[in-house]
This record gives sequence, C-alpha cells and structure tokens, in this order.
Amino acid sequence: MEFSTLNHPPSIWWTKCIKIMKLTIFIIILACMHVHADSFGQLITLKEKDAKIERIFSRLEKQSGVSFFYKDVVLKAMPVASINVSNVSLPDALDQLLGNSPLSFNIVDNTVVISKKDQTQLPANKMLLINGHVQDENGKPLPGITVTSKRTGTISQTDLQGQFTIIVPDSKESVVQFTCVGYESRELKLKAPILNLTVTMKQAVGSLDQVQILAYGTSTKRNLTGNVTTITASDIEKSPVQNVLQALQGRVPGLFIQQNTGLPGSSFNVTIRGGGSFFGANASPLYIVDGVTYPAGTTLPLLNGYINSSGQLTSPKGQGGNALNFLNVNDIESVTILKDADATTIYGSRGAYGVILITTKKGKAGKASLDFNVYTGINLPGQTAELLNTEQYLALRREALKNDGTTPGALDLDLTVFPQDAYTDWAKEGLRRSSSTTSSNLTLSGGNGATNYRISGNYQYQDSPQKGKGDVNTGGLSLNVNSKPIDKVLVDLSVGYTTDINTLIPFDLAGAGILTAPNHPAFVNSDGTLNWSETVNPYAALNAVSKVKTNNLLTTLTMNYMPVKGLNINGTIGYNYLSGNEFRAKPTSFFNPNQSNVNTLTTSDQNIYHQRTLNMDFNASYEVKTWKKGLLSLRSGLTLQDGLTYGLTTNGINFIADALLNNPGSAVTVTSTYSQLPNKYAGYFASARYTWDNKYILNLSGRYDGSTKFGPNKRFGLFGSLGASWIMSDYKWFRDNLGFISFAKLRGSIGTVGGDAIGNYQYLPTFVSSLAYLNKSTLRSIGISNPDLHWEKKREAEVGALFEFLKGRISLEGAYYTNRSSDLLSSYPLSSVTGYTFQVINSPALISSSGWEFSFNTKNISTSKFRWSTSVNMSIPKSKLLDFNGANLLNTNYEVGKPLTGTKVFHTTGVNPETGNYNFTNRFGETQEFGIFSAKQLDPILDKTIFIDLAPKYFGGINNSFSYGNFNLDVLIDFRNRMGNNFWGTQQFSIGISGQNSSVLALERWQKPGDVTDVPRATAGLGQLLKTNFNVSDGAYSRIITARISNVSLSYNFDEGMLKRIHLRRLNVFARGQNLFVFSNLDSHGLDPENLNLGAQGPLRVMTLGCNITL
Repeated sequence: MEFSTLNHPPSIWWTKCIKIMKLTIFIIILACMHVHADSFGQLITLKEKDAKIERIFSRLEKQSGVSFFYKDVVLKAMPVASINVSNVSLPDALDQLLGNSPLSFNIVDNTVVISKKDQTQLPANKMLLINGHVQDENGKPLPGITVTSKRTGTISQTDLQGQFTIIVPDSKESVVQFTCVGYESRELKLKAPILNLTVTMKQAVGSLDQVQILAYGTSTKRNLTGNVTTITASDIEKSPVQNVLQALQGRVPGLFIQQNTGLPGSSFNVTIRGGGSFFGANASPLYIVDGVTYPAGTTLPLLNGYINSSGQLTSPKGQGGNALNFLNVNDIESVTILKDADATTIYGSRGAYGVILITTKKGKAGKASLDFNVYTGINLPGQTAELLNTEQYLALRREALKNDGTTPGALDLDLTVFPQDAYTDWAKEGLRRSSSTTSSNLTLSGGNGATNYRISGNYQYQDSPQKGKGDVNTGGLSLNVNSKPIDKVLVDLSVGYTTDINTLIPFDLAGAGILTAPNHPAFVNSDGTLNWSETVNPYAALNAVSKVKTNNLLTTLTMNYMPVKGLNINGTIGYNYLSGNEFRAKPTSFFNPNQSNVNTLTTSDQNIYHQRTLNMDFNASYEVKTWKKGLLSLRSGLTLQDGLTYGLTTNGINFIADALLNNPGSAVTVTSTYSQLPNKYAGYFASARYTWDNKYILNLSGRYDGSTKFGPNKRFGLFGSLGASWIMSDYKWFRDNLGFISFAKLRGSIGTVGGDAIGNYQYLPTFVSSLAYLNKSTLRSIGISNPDLHWEKKREAEVGALFEFLKGRISLEGAYYTNRSSDLLSSYPLSSVTGYTFQVINSPALISSSGWEFSFNTKNISTSKFRWSTSVNMSIPKSKLLDFNGANLLNTNYEVGKPLTGTKVFHTTGVNPETGNYNFTNRFGETQEFGIFSAKQLDPILDKTIFIDLAPKYFGGINNSFSYGNFNLDVLIDFRNRMGNNFWGTQQFSIGISGQNSSVLALERWQKPGDVTDVPRATAGLGQLLKTNFNVSDGAYSRIITARISNVSLSYNFDEGMLKRIHLRRLNVFARGQNLFVFSNLDSHGLDPENLNLGAQGPLRVMTLGCNITL
C-alpha cells in the first residue's frame, strides 16, 4: 500500500501527524512503565551453596534486570553465601540472602546498593543515584577519575569509557567530588537523581601531568622520553596577532622565529635547532595541522618580487607570505614543537628539521554557550632610522666637496637648487603615524558528551601601515563535531574555511627613497599626484594596483574504534586546499609622463595558483598491563599523502588604455607560464612503549617511507629512534634523603631522521623553451638527472633532566643535544662546457650541530589574593662543518670548523687617523687602504680571513605572570644575541655623496688628521669606491644584543555574582600589546634588530582593547 501526503490537504496531513505522535508517546510511556514494573515484579528462583557473593549478585542481576552497586572492600565481610529461593520477589530474595549477614541493601531506582550494616544507614528514599561520564576538554573519555561523595565518603571510579555510577545522600549538603592527578578537581552539588551526567575536567596548568600532543596520541610531561614543548590557547590568545608564529616568539626553547617585515601578510624565517642543511632556506620545520601536512614551511607561489621605484620587480625578504596567515589564531587549541629524534623519527624523511603540530579547538560537552571575542586597536610603525637633518646634511655635503678639492656643480642640486631650509624625514614619510586593526570571533559550542559541537566565525581587518590605498580583510568559518554514533566508536569532523583579500600595494614604503636628501622637494604633490620633476620617483608604487584573494580550506575526519579493551583502531583523512588569485598592474600613472609612448610600458599580471594536499593516516594501538607493574603500548600504521601545486601566470605588456589592465590578455604582448607539480609520499611506522612501575619508560619508534622528491634507486629509507626516561624521585630512598626535590627525571634519546630540503623532481632531467631553430620550437636542457638522489641523514642524540623543588614551586629542565648530518643535499658545480652549471647531489660532507636548552619556572608568590610566577627559557645553539670529504661546493663561505650560517669577510682595522679612509689587512698581514688605484688589491676570496656567524649565539624569553583578585597581568620579554649588519653595512655609498643622506652616526666622522673614529671622511668623489670593500668586511657587522617587550596582556574577570544578575556566564575585558619596546646595545639609530633591513619595516607595535563575553 502506498501513502502520499500529496493526496491530502496540509491541514489534514498535519492533524494525522499529531495523532500519530500522541499515540507513539503513549505507547513509549506505557512500555517504560511496564519495564519499570517488571524490574521488581520479576520473580526470582535461585539456588547456590557457599558460592562467591559476586556470583550470586551476578545471577540476581540477570534474573531481575537491575544493577548491583558495591565496593570490593565491602564484600570482604561476606566472601561466600548461600541462597535457596523459588518464585519470590527481589527484595524477599535479598532478605533471605543477607538477613543474618554483615551486609545490608537499599534499592534506589533500578540499582541495588550493598553496604555494611555498621555504616550509618539512610532510608532508600533518602538516597540519590548519580551516573554519567567524565571527559577532558576535547571530549575524550577519562578513565581512572576518582568520584567521591563528600558526605558519606563513598568512592567510585570511571571505567575505560569514562563512565561512573555513585549513590549519594538526598541532602542539600550532597557534594560529589571528581579528582585525578593532572586535572583540576571539580565539585558538584546535586539535589535530585541525575542520569547521564556529563562532567568535563580541565587540565591542571603547570603540573607534571600536563597533556602533551605527540605525533600519534598524547603523553604527559611526567612520562615524556623526547623533547616536546606545548604552548596552549591560554598563552596564544594573549597576543593580538594574525599569525600564530608571532605568538610563539620567545616562548619555546630551540625555536627561533624572525619576522621579515612589518607589512601585514608578510613571511617568517623559522628554524628548530638551526636546521643544519646546505639548503638552509628549505630546511624549515614540518607543519602538521590536525593531522594534515600544511604548507607553512614554504613561501607561497606569489609573483616574484615587489615593484620598485624603477618599475621593476625586486625580491625583498617579505615576499611570499606565509600559509599560517590564513589559519585563524582563535581556532587554535595548542601548538606543539617536536625537537629530538624520539619525537620526530615517526615522521621519517620529513622530520630532520623539527616538527610543529597545530591542534584546533574541538566541541566540548556542556551547556550550549555563545562566546564573543572582539578587540580593536592601533598599529604604530616599528623602529625607524634616525637620519641627519637638513643643517647637518648640508654641512656634511660641503665638507665632502672641500675634502675632494671641488666646488658645487650642476649635479649638486641639494646645494644649488633645493631649498636650504626645507626638511623631510624620509624614513617616516612613507609611513602612517598609526593604522587600525580589528578582530572579532563568535563561537557557539556545547554538547551532551555523546555529540559535541563547536561552530565559529571570525573577521579580521588590518589597515595599511603605510601611505597609499589598501588593506587586508580576512574572514572565515570553522566547524567541529565529535560524536559517538554507536558504542565504542568516536567520530570527529573538523572543517575550516578562510578567505583573505589583500589590496596593499606590493612595496615597502619604509625604504622608498629613505636616504634622499632631506631638503629634496616632495615626491607627492599636495593634490596626491606624483611629482615628476625628476626622472625617477620612489613613490611611484603608490599608483600601482594590487589585489590578492586567498582561500584556504582545511578539513579533517578522524574515526576511532575500540573493539576490545586496550585496542584502538584509528583513521584520519585530511584535505587542505589553498588557492590564490593575484592581480598586479602598473598603469600609465605609475610612469613618468614626460616619457614618450607611456602606454607601451604599462603592464598587468594575473597569477592563479592552487596547492592541494590529501592525507590519509591509518593506525592501530594496543595497550596491555604486564606483570602487575608493567604497561606495554604498541602502535603501527601507514601514511599516504598526495599533493599538487598548480600555477598559471599571464603577463600583458603595452595596453591601449588603463581600462584594459584588468585583462592581461588584452595587451599587445601577452605571455603565459603554466606549471603543475604533483608529489606523493608513503610511509609505514611502528612504535613500542614500555613503562615499568611508573619509573622506567622505554620508547622505540621506526618508520619506512619514500617520496617522489627522491630518485627511483633510493626512494625509500628506514629511520628509527630509542628514547628512555627514569623517574628517580619515586623511590623511598630519594624522598627520605632529598625531600626538597619533589620530582626528578632523567631522559635520553638517540636515533636517525631524514631531511628533504629540496624541491620536487630534482632527480629528473629538466628542460625549458629555447630559441627557435628553422622556425620551430626547441627545448634546452637545464637540469641533469640523478636517480640516486635521496634524503639527508641526521643522527641525533640527546640527554635531558627535569627537576621540581619545594612541591613544584621551582622547576628546572635542561637538555643537551648533539646531531651529525651526512648525505647532505647540495648543488655540485659543473663545468659550463657540459651544458650545465650544477647538479643536485648527496654531498659526502659532514655537519655537526649541538646545543643547550633550559627552562626555569618559579611560583614566586602564591596567596589567596596575589600570585606571581616566572618562566625563563634559553637556547645556546652551535654548529660547524666537520669535513668536506672531497666535496666541491659552490659556496665559498663554507669552511671546515665553521658553521654554515656565516660569511667570510675582509678584516678592517678601522679608519686611518691620518687619511680618514678605511684600512684593511690581507692574508699576508699587510695593512693599508687597498684603494681602487692602489698597487695591491684585496683578493675577493683569499683575503677574506674573518668568519662572521650570523646565527644567534643565544636566545630565549622571560615571562612574568601576576594575578591579584580578578586582575591578571602577563609580560613577555624576548631576548637574543647575534651578529648582524650595522647601519654602515647596509649602505652602498660613503657619506657625502650628492643626494644621499646618512645616519646621525655620521656626526662622529673623521674631519682632520689625528681623529680617532670608526666613521670615515666625507667624500663626494671616487673615494666612495672604498665603501665596496668595507661592506664585505667585519666592520659592516656588529654584535647585537636585544631585549624586546614582545607581549603585555592585562585583563579583568568580572565576578560571577554580578554576571548572574546580567545573565552572563563570563565577562572579561583586556588590554593587550605586541612588540611594544626594543632595547639594544646596537648603536643603530634606527635599524630594527628584528630584521636589520633599512629598506623594510620592522614588526609593528600593536596596542588593543577588547572583551570576551560568554552567554
């Protein structure tokens, strides 16, 4: 029979539905009543003699359908019993069983509670049955949680699925307490029976049992055998930043982060323990977001460079951006940094340079809540150069001409044409005094434990920090749902989507004509048009057009199945799709209108790119107790990855009208470039972990994997590691003799990991289009094949220790590591007669890296109202080239016994007091000026006798946290010590050149014979050529020791009493700042010690106000 609602009017259909629903509800209620009655109406027939009491209870459960609740210790009073009943009720059966025994019973709902008769008894109607499950903040069940009734002392414990049952008195004073090592205890007042209660336990911050995210699964700080550091959302959210890397600076030992420019959307240099590869730029950490490989370790495939004042493309450090710019910081739950072999071997050929795991926030059980977080503030320019004013500059210029024995000529416009009293500070002219920033996040979350959800939307706005048009708008949505659709199965789905529109001009105006004469006329007229009184205008980029739209989709599906106790089968499928559409154009207004045929110079570019990554990861783990004190954990699985990078660039030159610039194909000359680069990866892994008596821990990991980056002859490799730890403080002899040490652990690891710091398909012969031959297209070979190309091999060893003193008030953790890299990926030089200039090979050279890492934490003051804690971390890295082993390398800066991170330079002895020019010393010990007209010249390779290591000597951070009442204050200071370019090392010309300003350091210049100074004489002539040698000498570098107030966060939490009156769960107001002040020993007068680049902005100073409201 068929039934269709289409044959009946809506009103009739609706009426029938209501009747059916009422009938269904009635039947369900009747069935429930029947089941309830049956529970106690079922007659019992049972005969047992001298049987274990547990067996009798079990048989009674089966016949009656009720549950029995008791503590094992209670049954010790009656280990065996006898019963002989036929067709009696359950209460009558229990009376016969327990009548003359030391035990009694109470029936509460469908549960029989067994207790001792000598305990204080309460009537059954005065007892409450409570059951439910306990989970962590990510919704994962927590076994082993102690559940206690504070009134009676009754104790229960959660099982492997986090389930519990407990009986408590029916009283206003009935409080149930949930406790576990590593988690904050919770107490709940209960006034009525509660079934399916969900209790969420928060991790105890700062404890040894703080959860640490690992490659597969989790561990605790207490039980780690490897070197792992986790930064949680509570620390990340204190930084008003758009990229999580900015929030990590100064917080993690061994992790060095440098922001290349202050422009929004810029790139970062990130290394873990120095990288250690000839291809240093490619030796970035491996980034994993929710199990998916994420392309944050490479620059985005944007157009190659910025538009400079001549209309050409240059390549400053800020170019390329970073994929983490498109991952909402507010959606990040934690960031974990894996550093040693024990932690990274599981990633095989990709783990040599460290691994960064990013975990996003998940849905958590609890009442539905709506959270709104918003802040707004201003961005101020970073440190800028302090330059000569007009009076000082003109005095220097006249002195330069006097030193050269000349007078102002027709080209000396600054002395003859420009106003002598005009002044412009070109270091600040292109920058705005301030720009605005806004961020808002709206989150809805909740769940009943069986199904939890989190839905979040976000929007960020950043105004341009420099003059001209443009801004950055970023918005996104994220969703997480985790559920138990059936017993023993957990499903977790995360989806995140971000879109970013960046219309900032692709040029850093901090370097636009920065050293122009201070009395030069304005480059921009009062009406906003460009001043083309000269051929070149460094502010021409203001008329450039740029728009970059980036979309980022990241989704992960995780499934967990627990068929039997201890066995977990896991599967993760992840997908990341990062796409961009970039448009750039130079209209006629970009060029000097005095030129002829300006239209022929106009250009536009359309760059479309896609980066797609598909990850599949399947593994199984098994955990079993052995010999009472042992715990064995096994895991094995496989990883499959499929990636594709696609790009299509269209360039148009010579447009009839600017209106056609939006279509590069409408130009007179059109060229297109297409690329498609697939890559694949497969890996098999296994690990075994054994813990004995919670004191000895041994961890063995191995991986066999391969990648299309390597040649077919050696595509796969085997990697492994062994880690161990010993918790010595758990021994009685230790506690008796060293009681002031509350915890002590020694650990160590050794293993081999691989590195793949090259592009894809470097082992294949490559070709490019060449000149036509007989009117036919030709190809030219530019790359030679190497089928034996394989991964770098890195052998790592580490020892570490963790101590806590005075019950955790003081903790000290230290580690020493030593690594040796071989089979290094490098460019081998070839004679050009072969048709090639180099080949990518595995070099026989050896590199060694080592270092110390420390973390020191104290709880200085801890009272009911005031708390003050301090955290300090410090890293001291070192590296060196051990041996060439016959390798012939292209880079002449490499030297045995020296790091790869340095450069060879000439040695200068400073300024000659008699001549005012620089003196240099060659390899023979001869000291003189070695000027352009000198009989002897410095050899550009052999006379570079000084080695300057540009890697940090040490770096770290100091964080102080204060809490008074509802106020919280955190101050983070980031410090570092390294060598880098000083102001003079960034200058192309000597002081005194026409139209070229200089730093106020020029006031200390040499002026007469006998002057002792580091600043040479002013000259406007050929003396400037002496500057060429100086820029590649040790005088161009200085040791730079800096301390930056990286982050300040002040917040206030309103009292719960007030919040209840206004129907809010939480109200928090805050003021936060980023990169507020920099203190440095460098007499730079303007070079920001973060990037030491005169032509690029330093990190912006950010100050914000905001609030967090939870409904």
